[in-house]
Amino acid sequence: MNFKRWSSQLIAMGLIGVTVLGTAIEGAFAQWDNTRPENRIARIRFRNNNARSLYALYIAPRYSGDWQELLGDRILKSGEAIDLEFNYDNLYQSGCNYKVKAIYSDGSQTVLEEQPYDLCGLRQVQFGPYPSIDPYRPN
Repeated sequence: MNFKRWSSQLIAMGLIGVTVLGTAIEGAFAQWDNTRPENRIARIRFRNNNARSLYALYIAPRYSGDWQELLGDRILKSGEAIDLEFNYDNLYQSGCNYKVKAIYSDGSQTVLEEQPYDLCGLRQVQFGPYPSIDPYRPN
C-alpha cells in the first residue's frame, strides 16, 4: 500500500482529523494550565476613592496579625489606582482569605476585615466612602 492511498484511507476514516483536533484542543488548554509559573500571578488593582491620600496599604491572612506592607515608599493620591501582583502559591498557603488595611494622610485608617477578602478571586479593591471589591469574572 503506498503512502498516498494509505493517508487517504486514514483521512476517510477520520483518524488523522481526530489526532489534529486532539492536538489543537490540548494546545488550547495548555495556555490555561495553572501549574505554569506565568499563570500563578494574581493582579489586583487597589483604588483610592477617598479625598485623602493613602500613605500605607497592608494585607494579612485572615487569622493573623502579620501585616505585609504593599506600597513601600509610594503614595496613592485621591482618585489614583495601583496594580499589584501576588504569587498565588503564597496566597493559597494562607487560604486566600485576607484582611486589608489602609492608612491615610490624616492618620485615619480603614480595616476591611469583617468579611475577609478572597485575594485569589479579586480584580479590584476600592477605598472610599463605600469601600468595595470587584470579584474576578473571566471574560
